[in-house]
Amino acid sequence: MLDKLKTLGKDALIYGLGGMVSKFIGFFLLPIFTRVFNPSDYGIMDVIATMTALAGIVLTAGTETALSFYFFKYREPDEQRKTVTSTAVYLLGINAVVAVVVWFLADKISLLTFDTSNYSVYLRVAILSLPLGSLVGLHLNVLRLQRRPWAYTSFSISQLLITVLLNIYLVVILRTGIIGVFWTNLITLGLFAIIGIIVNRSYMSIAALSRRRLAEVLRYGLPLVIGGLSMWSINSIDRFFLVNYSTLDQVGLYSVGIRLASVVGFITWAFRLANAPFQFEISYSKDAPQIYARTLTYFVLITSLVCVPLALFAKPILRLLTREAYLGANIVVGLAAYSAVAYGMYQIIGVGLLITKKTLFTSVAISIGAIANVIFLFLLVPPFGMLGAAVSVLLTHAAVLTILYIGAQRAYPVPYDLKRISTILVFAGIVIGVRLIINTNHIVVEILSASGLFIVYLIMLSLLSVITVNEKRILFDTFKRIITVLRTEHLRV
Repeated sequence: MLDKLKTLGKDALIYGLGGMVSKFIGFFLLPIFTRVFNPSDYGIMDVIATMTALAGIVLTAGTETALSFYFFKYREPDEQRKTVTSTAVYLLGINAVVAVVVWFLADKISLLTFDTSNYSVYLRVAILSLPLGSLVGLHLNVLRLQRRPWAYTSFSISQLLITVLLNIYLVVILRTGIIGVFWTNLITLGLFAIIGIIVNRSYMSIAALSRRRLAEVLRYGLPLVIGGLSMWSINSIDRFFLVNYSTLDQVGLYSVGIRLASVVGFITWAFRLANAPFQFEISYSKDAPQIYARTLTYFVLITSLVCVPLALFAKPILRLLTREAYLGANIVVGLAAYSAVAYGMYQIIGVGLLITKKTLFTSVAISIGAIANVIFLFLLVPPFGMLGAAVSVLLTHAAVLTILYIGAQRAYPVPYDLKRISTILVFAGIVIGVRLIINTNHIVVEILSASGLFIVYLIMLSLLSVITVNEKRILFDTFKRIITVLRTEHLRV
């Protein structure tokens, strides 16, 4: 069991390199963009990105998860080629059709969303990225399914570097404004869609196109669309509530806070990428339930050790990376980071529903959460603005997590260590809550209070024996081995 967990940890760490670079690049661009754009500009970009993400979820039709399932179900090369090719043709075709439709309706969509048609040009450029983005996502998924984390990470890092360079050239040097960000995205995705076709050419052939296989993929994936839409609603509809009940400035500050909290999201993202093929691959092992249980405990522990200090030091970090106008974003960082932890727990706890093909339950659970989120937003956003939005999302994630846990345990019982997990989460929540109460503008007090609270958190985890001495030794040895492997493989690359 330990060897399997080591494999998961190694893959997650390598995948995470790409995610880590993206977060550091985000930190690099943050002080630049906050001097070029005002909070309302951030708000506009965030709302349009949210709308594009909605279209992507609907049109992808759950094919990412479905592709993972059938890639391992039909392991012969010809069958895998059928799965990949059929999925690629569908994604390119449906996204291209929708992009054309939105292009002609951009003025009306802009007017409906922003009460002005002035932003239609941004929508047109953004929507052109949709079919290209679907292809890039497919290629990355295929690399992940091949268990090629280094290739995946190299592809991702290269894409991110090109994105950064183009952003600096178009937005900072040429001063193109918001449109430069969308042109950067379009150009980068076009380039890497072509690169992806070249890299994964052995898995793609028009001759392998299969209507039957595509029907299988869509039949598996379509129920997940409901969950995807609901998850989009949970994570994104708060922007539209802020637009209607507050201002674009609030949306911009909220977006900056979410971006800072995405450091935790990077861990969740890396874990999800590694865990998706891993959980299907080991699902036939006798010790699979024990591995799933141990995975959740370690995930919660690791993410909490990132989430807590990030929340505590949010304001000093924002002082370093942005200007005065953006400091107000600190109040949402801890709540957003905590929500990211909850979302990561979905990916592990929901495995029982995936391997038993009860994907509809996942969608129903998240749909209930989406409805609850709308209610929370109606109640909390008007009086509390972006803080109310962050609290709404966190409460919603907690509700969904509870429902998924109950359903997954009935479908596929896993012996999770709820005592240790709840201890970690409760104390993390307490210190983050205390930090929100101690919201001072004195930088020395900020740093001292944050440091003290983090020390208290570590002491409490130690005193309560959240992790055993033997587990500490195992994790430390595993970490050393992972670093050794990483160095070795890096030298090979």
